[in-house]
Amino acid sequence: MTDTLRYVFVELGRFLKHESECVTFMDMLTYSIKMMHQFDKMPASFEDDVIKYLYKLSEMYNFTAKELEAYKKSLDMNWDIKNIEDFAHEKGYNAGHAEGEAKGKAEGKVEGRSEAQAEMVRI
Repeated sequence: MTDTLRYVFVELGRFLKHESECVTFMDMLTYSIKMMHQFDKMPASFEDDVIKYLYKLSEMYNFTAKELEAYKKSLDMNWDIKNIEDFAHEKGYNAGHAEGEAKGKAEGKVEGRSEAQAEMVRI
């Protein structure tokens, strides 16, 4: 790997492939960028995650100010819910771990006493 940057310039006007001819990732990406203004949704034949993400971003940037605000609020709500769930899980795990540890110590003490008593009986 080198520390240099590599630039690739693509003239979209010279890209003449149709959707059915796009086989490689670079073909799909170039076709998507060139034709995106004409699409309502992503072509079904494009299954790459990067291409899907590109279309999702394009939908988001096409939102009105009101829609964008609602979208951001829904993201914030989802993150809040995830944080609450993670905190509850961690809290439950820690409580269960502490309870199990205490129970284990108590059982260990009982076993230790019974072993000590059995040892005394043998002597």
